Amino acid sequence: MTKQTDLPISGSQEDVFAEIQLHLCSLPLTSCSANLHNNRCTPCRRRALTAGRLVKFTLAIRGVVRAAGLRANDVRRTLQAGGNWMREATGQLTGFGMGGAAGGFIGKHAVIGGAALLAKMGLALTPAGWVVLLAGGIAVGFAAGYAGDTIGKNFASWLWE
Repeated sequence: MTKQTDLPISGSQEDVFAEIQLHLCSLPLTSCSANLHNNRCTPCRRRALTAGRLVKFTLAIRGVVRAAGLRANDVRRTLQAGGNWMREATGQLTGFGMGGAAGGFIGKHAVIGGAALLAKMGLALTPAGWVVLLAGGIAVGFAAGYAGDTIGKNFASWLWE
């Protein structure tokens, strides 16, 4: 029976990646005939890709949990102040959902459109092109998420009136 250990939730992305890769690479390799355990070994490459995906997923979940926690604190403060906490919760949940949907959808399409535009300009494969693409995608996604959050809160407020 193998020993199960907890993976760190806090720490830098590199620390989390190293810990996950250590756990994945400590598994017995039945198909690694050369016992190389590096990038030349197909099972090790697959495990490294899996670890990378797991790190990205963990970081995304951490951000969502933080955002949900901040919104839950707003609802708790409203409850403690004697306000209408159900109305506040409705607004927070609607804003959270609409903000996430708008930010994800519009941010994704901004990156796709930006990549096509940069490719036409010949900048898609340069470091400057990547910086512009990522910064633009994040900025557009954040702005769309913020707008979706505001629209969602206003819509929920309108429903309560």
